[in-house]
Amino acid sequence: MSTHTIRTLRPDDAAPLLAFEQANRAWFERHIDGRPDDFYSIDGIHAHVAQFLDEHAQGRMHPCVIVNAHGELIGRANLKDIDRQQGVAEVGYRIGQQQAGKGLATAALHHLIALAQDEWRLQRLCACAIDDNAASIRVLERCGFVQGVAVPDIAMVAGNVVDGHAYALELRAAPQRIIVIGAGIVGASLAYHLAGKGAQVTVVEAGGIASGVTGTSFAWINTSCAGPDPIAALRGGAIAAWRQLETQVPGLTLRWHGALSYGTQDGRMSPESILIDRARIAQLEPQLRQPPQQAVYEPEQGALDAVAATHALLAAARALSATIRTHTPVLGFVVQDGRVAGVKTAAGVIEADVIVLAAGTGTAALAAQLGANLPIHASPAIFLRFQAPPGLVRGIISSHAMEVRQAEDGTMLAAEDYVDDAPENQPAAMAQRTAGTIRNELKGTEAIAPAFACIGLRPMPFDGVPVIGYLPQVEGVYVCAMHPGVVLAAILGKLASGEIVDGEPASALAACRPARFQA
Repeated sequence: MSTHTIRTLRPDDAAPLLAFEQANRAWFERHIDGRPDDFYSIDGIHAHVAQFLDEHAQGRMHPCVIVNAHGELIGRANLKDIDRQQGVAEVGYRIGQQQAGKGLATAALHHLIALAQDEWRLQRLCACAIDDNAASIRVLERCGFVQGVAVPDIAMVAGNVVDGHAYALELRAAPQRIIVIGAGIVGASLAYHLAGKGAQVTVVEAGGIASGVTGTSFAWINTSCAGPDPIAALRGGAIAAWRQLETQVPGLTLRWHGALSYGTQDGRMSPESILIDRARIAQLEPQLRQPPQQAVYEPEQGALDAVAATHALLAAARALSATIRTHTPVLGFVVQDGRVAGVKTAAGVIEADVIVLAAGTGTAALAAQLGANLPIHASPAIFLRFQAPPGLVRGIISSHAMEVRQAEDGTMLAAEDYVDDAPENQPAAMAQRTAGTIRNELKGTEAIAPAFACIGLRPMPFDGVPVIGYLPQVEGVYVCAMHPGVVLAAILGKLASGEIVDGEPASALAACRPARFQA
């Protein structure tokens, strides 16, 4: 059990600090320059504490005290001359004579190293020691400091000028602090991939997990596209990325049963498309009452439960030390010298090196707070869920009449285009019509019943191309907004995390940059 505590200096430390300095004055002056006599007074120590606290507030130092189990001050440790732009600071510490040789100096220096790395994000620490102070040199070297240049006339000790050496410690790179705003499937994939690269990830979500459009997604994993595709390389990697994630993330399961398309006239094709005849269609989906003469079959395609997948990805991110904060709306941003430094919440500011906007239809409003105009609108679609006997639909059926798939438990999912706000086109009415269509198209569906119907709002960029990359208006803000988010979530998490953590631009994202809206 620890017998001491190291904490930041407080105004009420003045009196115990004076007692500590007075008790150890002779001891300290054996190794360092002596302080003037007026320092050892109530006014002197109050001025000293006030100066240190002022420098701390200005980000120039971090003063600490060491107290024992009884609350008595037994030592001091300071980060001094902090230069965040250069990433350097100097360390200093002093331990009371009665506590010497008990490991407190080493503990104090370890504490300063941790502060420098994790709180101040520094890259290098410096120290000086006189050559005959063997104990202090041992502490420095034990903590990884390396002796550097000789420093003549480093101090005046007992009336004599003494020499010393400089010491330095190169700090390990602190993990990037990354805030992902949005706990839908895109944000969850980003959180998992970023945490997997060693980033310190915090997910901030205004509602609950998968409470936005993720919860109303048909979740058909496909690479089909009608006409020229500006994101062909991105879309083309979607299925392989999901298959890879399925092997990595506990609890993540997909149904790879293929998809049949016919009579839609939308021209959607993929390189794996196969034209099959009626007999083969009947083999694949035997419950179809009237199989078409031919259909496009895409055997590599599949589907997932988007909500369950989001939970699985966030659980895997947590296992990699990510933090998930639900019901935490973002109230604003902290920007310093043109670079984002954190987000404001009701609980306070969460500091960050990078902020990722993955809030679906809320992304544009967040970006607007940072001076960026992203033309992303909320595109409505109807999402329907039905109770049905299991085993009626094996894969995905997309036809002129219906777009349906079925889960293992029998739940049947359907997607419909949003028409207008007329009463007959509201979700409940659409569910009844779609149920009738399903009964006409599939055998064994007489007992099908609507269980859930709603309008889902998809984040649709004005030009139809995903918005992925850093905002030009402020440094450190990365945007991820797109449809189809479920399809692209896995490949996006992989590529975007490489750009954010490793600084490796992904050519597959070249067409997606937010800067295109500045023209």
